[in-house]
Amino acid sequence: MTQHTDTPAFSSSIPLSIRDPLHKSIELSESEMAMLRDPAYQRLRGIKQIGFAEIPYPGATHTRYLHSIGVGAVATRMWRSLQRYLPLDPQDAAQFLRIVRAAAMLHDVGHAPLSHTTESLMPPQKDLALPSWLSDQSPERQAHHEDYSLKIILDSPISRHLEAMDVSPLSVSQLISGIRLKEDTTFHRQGIDFFPMMRQIISSEIDADRMDYLLRDAFYCGVAYGQFDLDWLLQHLTPILHNQTAYLGLRSRALFTFEDFLLSRYHMFFSVYYHHASICYQEMLQRFFQEEPDAFPLPADLDAYLRTDDAELITALRRSHNPWAQRITQHRPYIRLFEILLPSENPSLDPNDPDGPTDPNRSLSSLSLPDAPYTAALALSNSPPHTTPAAPSDVPRTTPAAPSDVPRTTPAAPSDVPHSDAHHSAFSASPERPPSHIPSIQLYSTFPKADPHTLLQTVALALQEAQIPIMQATSRWVLSRYFRQPHNSEPPIYVLDDSLQAAQPIQQYSHLYRRYAQAQSLRRIYCHPRHFEQAQRILQHITSAPRP
Repeated sequence: MTQHTDTPAFSSSIPLSIRDPLHKSIELSESEMAMLRDPAYQRLRGIKQIGFAEIPYPGATHTRYLHSIGVGAVATRMWRSLQRYLPLDPQDAAQFLRIVRAAAMLHDVGHAPLSHTTESLMPPQKDLALPSWLSDQSPERQAHHEDYSLKIILDSPISRHLEAMDVSPLSVSQLISGIRLKEDTTFHRQGIDFFPMMRQIISSEIDADRMDYLLRDAFYCGVAYGQFDLDWLLQHLTPILHNQTAYLGLRSRALFTFEDFLLSRYHMFFSVYYHHASICYQEMLQRFFQEEPDAFPLPADLDAYLRTDDAELITALRRSHNPWAQRITQHRPYIRLFEILLPSENPSLDPNDPDGPTDPNRSLSSLSLPDAPYTAALALSNSPPHTTPAAPSDVPRTTPAAPSDVPRTTPAAPSDVPHSDAHHSAFSASPERPPSHIPSIQLYSTFPKADPHTLLQTVALALQEAQIPIMQATSRWVLSRYFRQPHNSEPPIYVLDDSLQAAQPIQQYSHLYRRYAQAQSLRRIYCHPRHFEQAQRILQHITSAPRP
């Protein structure tokens, strides 16, 4: 951290800078730095950004701390790009920027251990005793991390740091929650309501949070899917004024960059956030919580909650004699046996599922062919068994290499369990006598006209009848949760057509929304390592009729 003599436009105090591998040097005022030093904020150093993603991607050990600072840096660039067109005097512009920066840096301060992974343990929202204007109408609604963020902003020393920055905690809370105090005129200047645009910087289809976490998660995971042209996107932001209200807009010449950004997030869910290894650990953790509901409660009391972090959770798991806890801490996961990408038309999917930074990888087991509603790619045991040295039967196998450049780094260990080749690259050996080192991949469909759920249920039932311990997991994601929300639930983002000088809501201007309108769902079955070979034989028997 270095000190400078020049003063940035956003503060009258001497700025400090933090080195970030993504955004390079991020400047902070002295009052902002004091807020970051607060224990409530320092706690984020102990909260991993994407939970169990470090299992398949060992580099993904980054935390909510630097992400939150990075969001503040991106929000600053967004505001300065928009400010070029705003009829604001310098004092008002500086005040709005301070509020936006504070909201951006504090939006994730309430995250639980392992981020979204443990949110299911949170108490009812009413137990947090938030102000009535922030309380949900449903008395039993479960709290989520944003509720804790608001509680920390309003009822912890963070509020005093905000006041020292000449920023009202109420203003920050409104931007983060999207709920407005009717009597508050903080966001009005010269007869214009700037709240919707400022809220969109914090939470929208093109918000600072998404821009930072996509680039940051891709960087630390070592993948290319989350990359997009941040500079071009920011340079082409523009405010749109409608009915004396300012909204976030994008110039049409940057539409393809926006669509690339949107698809980057979509593919990150596919390849990183719902990776089969991460999902397996999440499922094992949920089973631990179901069997030991009092082992790691997340308290409503703020002081007690601020003492929770990843280290405390892992310590609780290590002290437990529960078999699921031991599997997690000893890295002995169940093994993925089967997965299938369900048709996107499935009406049971909820397109408004919360973002969790959490994603499946489109592998051979989710190929779709034009002549069938689904196809499952299965590895057969035709080839001679691998000659891997024997080891205790409960040690997980190494996951084989995945197609293309998707890294698979599930912890490797010797095993006496035969390898599953369901994710080898798409080539086939000679059907007469395949060499022992080349897997035999064939496409099968026992139920060519049935719903894919029939296949899943048949496989699961057969495994259960054979008394093989299994876990089932469903991962759901959608291109845009904002696109499907009820009308007026979120302020619209507009595209300004440079040739026509007319604006249109972005979901109407871009065809990408309609092309990816349906939610996606990936179902997986995992089995106990000791029974993997038996489970493979059952799976092969169920799918033994080759497609014509």
